[in-house]
Amino acid sequence: MEDYVMPCNKFSRRRADFSGQLYLPGLVKAIATDFAYKRIGSSKTAGGKRQYSIMFVIDTSMSMIGHLEHCAIEGLLLLTSSLIQCGIENFGIILFDHRVKILKKFDQPWDEYTIYMLLQNFIISPMVGTNDAMAVEYALDMLSQEPAANNKKMFVLTDGYTTCGLNLTEALVRADSENVEVIGIQIGFERPCVHRFYRDWIIATIPAALCDAFRYKYRKENNGPFPILQDDNQLLKKRIIQGTNDDPQKLLDEFKREFTSIETILRTERDAHLTSGSGGGSMSLDVCFVIDITGSMTPWLSGIKKQINKITSGVIEDVEKSFPDMDFILRYSVVAYRDEGDNPKFDPLPFDTANRLDSKLTADQRKDQRKIYHDSQSRRVSEFLAKLKPMGGNDEPEDVLGALDHAMSLNWDARAKFIVLVCDAPAHGRDCNDSDADRFPNGLNNLKVEDVMKKLTEKNIDLILCHLKATATKKMAETFLTHLRKFQPNRKSDELLRVIQLYNSSVQEQNKPYHFVFVLDESGSMRGQPWTDLTNAYRLCLEKRLDIAQQSSKDFISIVQFNGDARVTCQASALSNTIPPLLDMASGGTSFSPALSKAMEELNKLTNSYIPVLLFMSDGGGSGGPNEMIQIYNTHHKRGIQVHTIAFGEHADRTTLQKLADAAHGESHYSETGQTLAETFVKISAELTSVDGLVDEFAKKVSDAATNKLMLEFL
Repeated sequence: MEDYVMPCNKFSRRRADFSGQLYLPGLVKAIATDFAYKRIGSSKTAGGKRQYSIMFVIDTSMSMIGHLEHCAIEGLLLLTSSLIQCGIENFGIILFDHRVKILKKFDQPWDEYTIYMLLQNFIISPMVGTNDAMAVEYALDMLSQEPAANNKKMFVLTDGYTTCGLNLTEALVRADSENVEVIGIQIGFERPCVHRFYRDWIIATIPAALCDAFRYKYRKENNGPFPILQDDNQLLKKRIIQGTNDDPQKLLDEFKREFTSIETILRTERDAHLTSGSGGGSMSLDVCFVIDITGSMTPWLSGIKKQINKITSGVIEDVEKSFPDMDFILRYSVVAYRDEGDNPKFDPLPFDTANRLDSKLTADQRKDQRKIYHDSQSRRVSEFLAKLKPMGGNDEPEDVLGALDHAMSLNWDARAKFIVLVCDAPAHGRDCNDSDADRFPNGLNNLKVEDVMKKLTEKNIDLILCHLKATATKKMAETFLTHLRKFQPNRKSDELLRVIQLYNSSVQEQNKPYHFVFVLDESGSMRGQPWTDLTNAYRLCLEKRLDIAQQSSKDFISIVQFNGDARVTCQASALSNTIPPLLDMASGGTSFSPALSKAMEELNKLTNSYIPVLLFMSDGGGSGGPNEMIQIYNTHHKRGIQVHTIAFGEHADRTTLQKLADAAHGESHYSETGQTLAETFVKISAELTSVDGLVDEFAKKVSDAATNKLMLEFL
């Protein structure tokens, strides 16, 4: 340190001597005295002793966690010990993460108490932020209080990742103008980054290599260029140690006991792919929801709309709660898609391009403006989703690749980007599905999975695949992942493609078909238009089931028609391409007990392979029923039975029908007219699913992924 970095004396003068280089003043004096004066040679003499003011600025932000933290503290202790040996105690220490802490001023002694305080405060922050620009500014302020004649140096021990962007550059320019030498020092086996911001830098794989690194940088005989850091991918294979020719693997062998985990780190990339800040501490996230809205999505779509609305507000709340100091902007878009031949095939909502935040505002004003903007974003998405109607889709596979390609053509503009693909069917093509019903087994519109995944990689867009039918989309997910690995070989599989299984144990039953048992009132009060309305509602209900299943339903239908007695008019008939008809009504009185007893018999005929659904409709009041409903629920609740009672017409006994629904833990409906009766039947048919339990998982996982992505990019 004393020989190369901070020499104590500067040889700036010469004096007369008996030997050495010829000294002209001595020669003149010798001639004048007839060589009685014999000191005609010269020797160097030192001037006044150099004085130094040194600042150590140490990074303790989240990105330093792990072995970088240990290398930094060991490097600091090594440097301070060297200064003490040189007799230099005039140094200060600053720690920084998202805040800045001054640990030692120039006038404080370097004693046991100061070292203890250093070790106590050297804690890696759990908060996001690397405020190195402010730390450098504080260090410059401290150095400016030192005598102007002192040589001033600043050593910044960091990994080079910043969230200050141009502010750091401005601080380093100020250091130049104040004649302060700033050296960025990175110690460890992580990806070298310090050279991107610091003109003078040192990189060492271990603290012990610092001595050689300083010697290389400061030795006078070194006239060659410093090593130039090449492409980062090459550095992953072999880290450069500035100042030594030692190979990293040899050093690892020597220090194996002290650094047991470094060998693994040497071979792999940092788990979190951090991006050096360039936006002055601000972050942006674009999320595009790509949603299948063909007919088969009918049971899920209403719930998915609700949860996307929850996501658009939930991500904002999560980020503000976890990272209150982060300036961020979230934008959302939607690409709703159907299949080839449907019109329209794509229904897009582009990203908003309106002005977002005014950089001249204060932090509090920006926070208020950000809330107004994000609220408008959520409303914009919600209004668009409300207009989407499921329709179309003539076979199981859909144009998934076309939808992804369409999404990538939108106006993306953020540092962090996500596509959230929500679907229940795979893409066309044999590499994505094994369906014999695929109309385009060779793919569609010349779009290949490889091309789409390459485009995702080039645009730096992360993909989340949300399964609604995991078995149907499994092959597509595997194909996606295979190609993403090819284009991004250094990333982990769960980073390349986040696959969210939307089913949990409570909704796995949704993969099963349904057994509908219609219990329908055919008493005398139903004669005429009411019976016509009921027949129409029944037909529309089952047409919706066929539409959802794209004309290949596996559901079964049973029908019980009742008055004072009850009769089974259809026994467990498969709903394929035909709808079992209702028989002509029989008239008579009304009794609920015989009808529910017959319904129990029909429900018992099919096995656990089917989910039972009981639809009980009446336009009046009847005797009995609650006891039978309780028995039905107790027998079939483990199979996930769903019970709906429908009171039809203005004279219907709504109170009794509500009691029947309550006895079976079901839901009661009221339909005053034939039109509302048809709407009720269709709604029940379309929403037969435990949607809320499914999509709550979806909302939580997508929100978590987006929040984590923001954090990593912000670092």
